Amino acid sequence: MSNDLRDLFKKELGQIPLRPAESWVPQDRRPRLNVSGWRLPLALATAGIVLVAALIGGRELASFRDRASVAGPGVVAGKAIYLSPSFNGSGWIQIDPVTLQDLTTAPLLDIAPTYLNSFDTQVSQDGSTIVVGDYTRGAKWTVYDARTGKPRGPFAPTVGIVGPDYLSVDGKLALGRVATAQGSPMSADRAIVSVPDGRLIRLVPAVNVCCVQAVPAAPDLSAVYFVTTPKAIGFTTESPLGLLPYSLIVQNTVTGALSAPIALPGINGGTILSFGSPTVASTPVTMRPAIAFSDDGRRLAALSFDGQTLDVVDTATLAVTSVKVHRKTSLLDLFRPLVAEAKTLNDEERLAMIFTPDGRSLLTYATATHYDDLTGVTRTTRGIQRIDVADGLVAAESSATGGIYDFRVTPDGTGLLAIVRTQEPPNARYALRRFDAQTLEVTAERQLPDYAEIKILAAR
Repeated sequence: MSNDLRDLFKKELGQIPLRPAESWVPQDRRPRLNVSGWRLPLALATAGIVLVAALIGGRELASFRDRASVAGPGVVAGKAIYLSPSFNGSGWIQIDPVTLQDLTTAPLLDIAPTYLNSFDTQVSQDGSTIVVGDYTRGAKWTVYDARTGKPRGPFAPTVGIVGPDYLSVDGKLALGRVATAQGSPMSADRAIVSVPDGRLIRLVPAVNVCCVQAVPAAPDLSAVYFVTTPKAIGFTTESPLGLLPYSLIVQNTVTGALSAPIALPGINGGTILSFGSPTVASTPVTMRPAIAFSDDGRRLAALSFDGQTLDVVDTATLAVTSVKVHRKTSLLDLFRPLVAEAKTLNDEERLAMIFTPDGRSLLTYATATHYDDLTGVTRTTRGIQRIDVADGLVAAESSATGGIYDFRVTPDGTGLLAIVRTQEPPNARYALRRFDAQTLEVTAERQLPDYAEIKILAAR
C-alpha cells in the first residue's frame, strides 16, 4: 500500500487524544522485621531489593500495574493498541504497547483486504467507535463497535454529506460538509448528524474566512477553530516570499456566530528562502507551525515552526498565554533550520504536536518533506521534544533517524509510539518504535513489512 497517499495536514488534525491515567505512588513495602541475630542480613537484603526497585523507577512499576490490573494482557488505562496496515479497516491486529509484539492473530474487523485507496477509517476519541468509509461507488459508511469489532450498522445521514470530518468524543455525533456544496469545508454549510440513526442534529452555516491553515474541532463538536493567515501560504504571484502571522477565529456550531480574530503571538508561517550552502543555492521552502488540542478540549496549543514560541489558548475565555520555549544547556538544538539539499519549490518544513494525557506536556517533532517527481516524497524527522506547557521548558530531546509518519502517546502516558520510514524508496522500509515519554529514549523497535498506522481503541 502506498504510504504517500495520506496527507500530512489531515494526519495532524486526525490525532486521537486520549484520557489521562491516574498517577501512582508505590506503596510502602518496607519490612517490619526484628533485626536481631540472623534476621539482620535478611533485613538488609530486603531493604536493598526495595531500594533497587525504587531506583528502577516508579514509572515502570506503574506501567506494569496498569497493564496487570485489567482483564487482558497488553491493555493500558482501559485502552488497546492496534496496528492498522490498511485504510479500509482490514488486518487490524492488537499489539503489546511495551514490547510491540502481536497479541492476537485474527484481525479485529471482519473486512476483506483491498488495494483500492478510496477508503478511510475514523476512531472516536474514547476509542469506542470506528467508522469505515467506502468511496468506491459513491459514499457509504459502516459503524463498528471498537471493543468487539462487530458492525453496529450503516451510518446513513438523512442529509447528504461528503464525509464525516470529525467524530465527537463518544462517536455518537459526526460533523461533515453538506454534499451539495463545492470547494473546501469553509465555503460550504456543514451538518452535525447523529451517528446511530443518521438524523440531522443541526446545520452549521458556511464561513467566509481567509486563509485557513488548520481546522480543529472541539471534542464535543460545540465549536470549530479556524487557524488563519491574512494571505494564502505558498510561493505564487499572489503569495510572495515572506512569513505571515497566524490568528484564530472560533465558530460556535450551535449559533453559527464567529469570534473576532484572536492573534497568536509569535506564530507565523509562509514561504522563505532556505539556508543555502557553498554548493547549493537558497530555494523557497514553506514553513508551518504545529497545532494541538488537549484531551479535554480546554486548551489549544500552537508552536512556532522554529520551536521558539508556544501559545496556549483557553477555549473557554479565548485568552492566550505565550511563553518562550527554552532548553537545558546540555540539550542540542534539534529544531535549527536545515541546510538546503536540492530542494524544490513545494518542499516544506513543519511541526507535529500532541498533548500528553495529563495535559502537562507537549510531544512534538520537526519534519522536512521533499517532493520529487522521480523518487516521490521523502520525509526527514529532525528531532523529538517534550515541552512543559506551563513554562516552555524542553524537558527532554532526542534525535530521530528516518521520517515519522504516525505519532501517538500511549493511554497511560508512559510511552510514545511512532511509525518511522527507515529507508526511502525504491526499497522503502518501515519500523514501529516505542520511546519512553519522559526521556524520549527508544525502548523497543519492530520492523514492519509495509506502511501501517496506530489505532488506540477501547479494550474489550
